[in-house]
Amino acid sequence: MSKLHFLMFLLPLCPSILAAAAPPPPTIPSLTLSNSDALNLTFPKNPTLPSQPRLGDLPPDPLYSPIPDTILTLVFRNYTVPINHLSATRCVEAALGDILTHGDRIYSEIRVPRDYAWGAVELMLVPGRTMRWVEWSYAVKTIHMWLMEYDCVDLNFDVVVNGAGIVGTGRLANVI
Repeated sequence: MSKLHFLMFLLPLCPSILAAAAPPPPTIPSLTLSNSDALNLTFPKNPTLPSQPRLGDLPPDPLYSPIPDTILTLVFRNYTVPINHLSATRCVEAALGDILTHGDRIYSEIRVPRDYAWGAVELMLVPGRTMRWVEWSYAVKTIHMWLMEYDCVDLNFDVVVNGAGIVGTGRLANVI
């Protein structure tokens, strides 16, 4: 990447630095290329950043997501900053792999917290006293569907057995 492209990329990211800097360097309105095309090199007059990152396409917070053909509901809540989609998907795949290793004990309880990390993203589950692997498997599949439908953001979730209450809670988040 050339220095000019790099600077054009950074310009919208640092308006406060530009405002505090000494007088701006002279701008070159255009540059004629060897093929006689003109390249406009003018900078935006008032670069600004939104006060918060745009979270994009998200459902209401909290979102109660009943899991079809089960007595489970997954509650997604507390959406915050965007996270890497590929890393989040890899965390879900790691959780599914962990579930598969417990296939012969799918109806047994999960006794310890589960943690799956990839890159700077982590999927974590803190099971309650009665949470079973089968419930975690449905929750992970529902989290995967969330990642396909909505923007990938840091969030918390609860695994709820209808009529019995929360059996586990967790988080999909940046771990910076």
